Amino acid sequence: MKIYLDSLERSGSTFFAFAISMSTGIDVVRKTNHMLSTLEEYDEEYPFIVALRDALPSIASSKIYRDYMYNNKLHGSHDMESTLLETIVGRYKEYTQYLLDNPKFFIAPFQEFTKDHNKVISVIAYTYPSIENVKQVTYKEISERAAFLIDTIYEPEIGNLPRKTNAVKNEIEDILLKNYSEDVYILRSNINKLYNRYYALELEYNKHMTGDKK
Repeated sequence: MKIYLDSLERSGSTFFAFAISMSTGIDVVRKTNHMLSTLEEYDEEYPFIVALRDALPSIASSKIYRDYMYNNKLHGSHDMESTLLETIVGRYKEYTQYLLDNPKFFIAPFQEFTKDHNKVISVIAYTYPSIENVKQVTYKEISERAAFLIDTIYEPEIGNLPRKTNAVKNEIEDILLKNYSEDVYILRSNINKLYNRYYALELEYNKHMTGDKK
């Protein structure tokens, strides 16, 4: 048994991967290239979880992340075009549209699993009965484990856990709202539709837990 997990950049996939693996004891195969091709090429029988965040903070954080990686020549990031907002926005539109067209992926809303990761994992386990023996884990347990394994976990530009906000994030969000307002509207519409998939499953889970047959 495996669980696959990916997302667009800066959508909490690292945190959620730790949460899932520690809760279920199942190996989480976390893809780290955040590419549409990862979704297109997926043909396994196991669950594939996609962590999804509101477009505005996600794209702004992605811009900061990509600029940092490019400027510091990290992980082979030598392509300046990949740092452009136009490029990032385009990738987000393609990615979310593919998810809309392919309902086989489980959508995990960022605001839900950062609020209560245990609840979201319970909904996942209810949706995929082959996931058994789920246990509750605390944020403290997850963060300690993540910090032990990843030394950049709290870095403002590239960290994976809640941390000090990069100073230019608000500036980038303002640029997005000014120059890419139509794209942001489309993306938020797509993401809200995808979130509704999760909330429908959560509703079924809640009914199951309360014995409500309606």
